Amino acid sequence: MLRIDRSDANIHSQFDPSHEAIATVEPGEKFEVETAHHLALYKRELTEEDRLDTLPFDLLNPLTGPIAIKGAKAGDTVVIQIDGIELGPRGDCPLISKGGLMQGHLKAPYMRIFEVTDGVVQFEGGITFPIAPMAGALGMTPKTAVHTVHPGDHGGNLDDINVTTGAKLYFPVFVEGGMFYIGDVHASQGDSEWCGPLEMDATITLTVVELIKSSRQETVWTETATHWIVYGAEPELYDSIESAALRMARFVSNGLDLSLEDAALLLSCVGHIRLCQACKGPFNPVVRAEFPKSIDSKGMLKKAMFATS
Repeated sequence: MLRIDRSDANIHSQFDPSHEAIATVEPGEKFEVETAHHLALYKRELTEEDRLDTLPFDLLNPLTGPIAIKGAKAGDTVVIQIDGIELGPRGDCPLISKGGLMQGHLKAPYMRIFEVTDGVVQFEGGITFPIAPMAGALGMTPKTAVHTVHPGDHGGNLDDINVTTGAKLYFPVFVEGGMFYIGDVHASQGDSEWCGPLEMDATITLTVVELIKSSRQETVWTETATHWIVYGAEPELYDSIESAALRMARFVSNGLDLSLEDAALLLSCVGHIRLCQACKGPFNPVVRAEFPKSIDSKGMLKKAMFATS
């Protein structure tokens, strides 16, 4: 199995179409990607003395890539499944002075390092909790370069706790080969990414499930065992909510042959709007809309994805 390491040459803080592929994978292929923690370009081994008043933005959030998908062209969709996430032995939880939901109410900057033992985080004061690893940022390269902390139709910094083992992500392709990046793994994260979740080195196992030609899909979707998920990532929080809601309503309307009005009523009964991240950083808030797959007893919804934006 192909394994791509987290060497300095393989991690970048930009989705950049000028970057050359570090590897190529084919539809149906399983591969492994080593990812680096969110400050690895700043310092590989952090300590609790590494207290950052402001984030080193140009070095922040390195992702491993780009990885070319053989045969992928602009207008296609690449479906990638996360098969597993293996964490490193320790990670950092930072408080940055100019970020987080409680900005201005906490003594920051502040940094803690926590160990992970047998799948359990060893927190302060004897508190422990099980890991729930997820990939915070991943996606295909857009036509113009964008920092890895920015979310968008390409994916990017989604910080969705559902992007974990078993999830399938449907990525629109914008450039030749797709040019996939992944990283920013958290050992555990609460919805909205309050301040600084436990950031880790990791190894992610992935499969290119499918290459859908000429799909004209416009934004990234996530499929879990139980839900379809789409995102809104506008500059203002309410605009993100509206964007995610409208995308999901159109999806449900098209897939289940309902009027947009009836789709909205159905979503009022069974749909959810949830925060992925809204931690007041230098990036847009991300909201996700969720719809339960159990409602779609005939499996009609997947095809609607490619007629929805």
